[in-house]
Amino acid sequence: HWFGRGWRIIGGILLLINQVQNYIFRQ
Repeated sequence: HWFGRGWRIIGGILLLINQVQNYIFRQ
């Protein structure tokens, strides 16, 4: 089922964006 896999990808992207924002705000 592609729905569960899609949510896992979306969650990973959101985590990635969160880490990038933390890295940007630190500098």
